[in-house]
Amino acid sequence: MIYKVEILETLRKVVKVEAESPAKAREIVCERWCNGDYVLGEDDFYDVEFEPFESYEQGADGV
Repeated sequence: MIYKVEILETLRKVVKVEAESPAKAREIVCERWCNGDYVLGEDDFYDVEFEPFESYEQGADGV
């Protein structure tokens, strides 16, 4: 039997931003992240989960 196992890695970074409200701070950080100002990498690793699927039938490509 062949099984698929999902690997889910979580990255996390806490940044400080000055704003009028938490909602505005979120908006500012979101915009900066979208612009590439915040790039998360291996130093920002937070967690990993491994979740097996019930079963998996081999496809034509052998995977």
